[in-house]
Amino acid sequence: MEDREVELRTAFYWRCEDCGFDNFDLPHKLDLDEGQLEDAYRDMNDIEDFQELPADWRNFEVCQIPAKVTCEQCGSTFLAVDDTNEIDDL
Repeated sequence: MEDREVELRTAFYWRCEDCGFDNFDLPHKLDLDEGQLEDAYRDMNDIEDFQELPADWRNFEVCQIPAKVTCEQCGSTFLAVDDTNEIDDL
């Protein structure tokens, strides 16, 4: 059998507090102009304005968590909370 490829995308995993179902939600891609995208890339990668960017920097995407998520099993809706700052502080 031939090996096939798929592109893995970022997704948010969460467990429903009401029914225990495991859910996955996609982030929302922000529509930024090239200047905003470059600024975000530099900020995320600690690259100074005078430093050259890598050739593939335009492949960078800026995404944000959804404001609310809904369980696909029971329909319960929750506000989404971003805990990545807690992870960064470890």
